[in-house]
Amino acid sequence: MKKKFAWVLAAVAVVICVVIAVVLDRNTAANENGSEKETSQQTSLESTQQEPQENEQIAQMIDILAETPEAQYYDPTDFLNKDSEEYIYLLEHSEETIKYIFNDFLENTDYYYKVVLDPRRENVMAVVMKDIIGGEALKESDIGHHYFEDFWRHNVKLLLLNGADFMRENYKYGYLLIAMSREKLDSYDNTYKCNEIDKRLRIFDVLFESEDDVSFADVICCITNSKYLKKSGEGVDIYKFQYDDELKFNVIISDNKLIGNTYYIYDKEFAYNNSGNFSSYTVSSMFGDRTDNSDDIKILESEKLKSSVISELKKPKYKEYVSSFDKDTFGSTLCYRYEPSDFMFVYNNTDMDYVYVFWANINDDDSEYNDCKVAVDAQTGNVIAVDFSNYFDNV
Repeated sequence: MKKKFAWVLAAVAVVICVVIAVVLDRNTAANENGSEKETSQQTSLESTQQEPQENEQIAQMIDILAETPEAQYYDPTDFLNKDSEEYIYLLEHSEETIKYIFNDFLENTDYYYKVVLDPRRENVMAVVMKDIIGGEALKESDIGHHYFEDFWRHNVKLLLLNGADFMRENYKYGYLLIAMSREKLDSYDNTYKCNEIDKRLRIFDVLFESEDDVSFADVICCITNSKYLKKSGEGVDIYKFQYDDELKFNVIISDNKLIGNTYYIYDKEFAYNNSGNFSSYTVSSMFGDRTDNSDDIKILESEKLKSSVISELKKPKYKEYVSSFDKDTFGSTLCYRYEPSDFMFVYNNTDMDYVYVFWANINDDDSEYNDCKVAVDAQTGNVIAVDFSNYFDNV
């Protein structure tokens, strides 16, 4: 009887072990096949978390190095004393140091609206970063926060081309940076997330023109940890994304260039960026309950509008500004929410999302005006504003 009971217990134990193994295997598979937001946190380093006390010591070591005469060089790589107590400390605590450096760059790299930091400190961190990441370091790149941005872009492309498993095994520091960037974005409230996503679009817009097999949607999903919904618009590509149940955003692309983006919180417009017009991130409180109308957007072809621009410039009221112009010099740029300057002839200043800005050479170089711009509503073809200036005054 005892032998029979022992056999039953053994059989039960085997069944339990099998069940546990199946559950673990399913959980692993679920993680591997789940959203990028879930798998992004798994790195080959122990953790992406940082110890505040250790960070304080690392910050102190970097500050000391940044105060040395060698740090004043544009690229202090060959000048810093790497046998100094401070430098040795940073390399001996490489895991915490690299997390500190990644986090510091993530917080302070702000592209068009970048907070101006001490360039010596940035350059020191870039040098230390290159020494720690070793074989993953970029062979040719700029220094300071530019080096960090290049490294970030490089590893996003590697991830998209090769997958997460490849990155975990071969580019642990690059994959750590991507994981930390997503955690950083998750830590912000959704009003600040809009600003942060906008900043990242500016940093990564060079990948939109990449010849590699990397799509706009893939790049944006990767750097914003968002879900791609669909593409809309005629004559312009409007990519629609969802970060969570509260936040959605649109990214507007024309001729492989980012021209604007709009952010919606609970389906009401919160902010936008008209990057085609010198980039100006703007909170949309002035628009109140404005909602997404991108499904109905249809942009006219710029070539079809050129004749109306020429006809406009031939009007008698511009006679004192325009004596001649070269039709072959006409060019145009599609802008999002273009803002005419105070010096332009403005005829229509209502809310127009998409505007073609045509430009051409006029008159002779020694004339009072030799440059002109004509802003046209890209959806109706109506002239919005005309501007005349002297090219050499703007150089």
